[in-house]
Amino acid sequence: MPTVSDQTHLEQAHKLKEEANKYYTAQDYGKAIRLYHECLLHARAIQQLSQSGLTGLARVERLQHDSSGAVEEDDVAIGEQPEDAQTSGGPERTRINSTSRGEEMKEEANAIILKSYNNLAACILQGANRGPKDFLRAVEYCDKVLAMDKTNEKALFRKGVCLARAGQHEKAVAVLKLCSNNKEAQAQIARCEQEIAEDRRKRDEEIRRNFARAQARENARLLQQQNADQNGNAVGDGVVLNGDISMKDAA
Repeated sequence: MPTVSDQTHLEQAHKLKEEANKYYTAQDYGKAIRLYHECLLHARAIQQLSQSGLTGLARVERLQHDSSGAVEEDDVAIGEQPEDAQTSGGPERTRINSTSRGEEMKEEANAIILKSYNNLAACILQGANRGPKDFLRAVEYCDKVLAMDKTNEKALFRKGVCLARAGQHEKAVAVLKLCSNNKEAQAQIARCEQEIAEDRRKRDEEIRRNFARAQARENARLLQQQNADQNGNAVGDGVVLNGDISMKDAA
């Protein structure tokens, strides 16, 4: 049976996300990152509960919020109003199924997780002194979002930008093309294509230089071999001549 501490995970997740958002707005990305990670710990604790655990957690929540304490299996919850509710005559109460509320709590946790990972990627993009490893870590955060929502445009855009900043321009273009209605994505694609063209030009130039160096080395080797052959022939002729002279002297 879930305890009150299980319920506080969701409350803490909401609280920490809001605090992290404030630091993000204030451009204190270091503190924001720390708080988003703490938020994720609490939200994942809810996400990992079984269905029965979520149902029990919903019951705990209802018991805490019900002023009378007389809550039955399918009793009331704050925030919903039945179609036939009266507008007067005491506090409004609505019926809710504990299983449904448990599912809602899991959805809340999933939404917090998705937003936290998305915002972690944003913190890395906005922060100073970032390197390729940082941007690739942000790509991992975006992938976690996309595993939950494959069409999440913020995650797609941030993943594409992070790949570009990590120097993986071709992969960046492939991702950014999925943001078809995003003008910023189109601008990023144009910049990436310029980088790709420049990289290709540099590679071609390097290939030409390497080929020229290899050709120069081969020409030098052939010239050296040719000179060696010529010198060898000249020395050989002298030896024969001396041999002939020696033979004449012996006669």
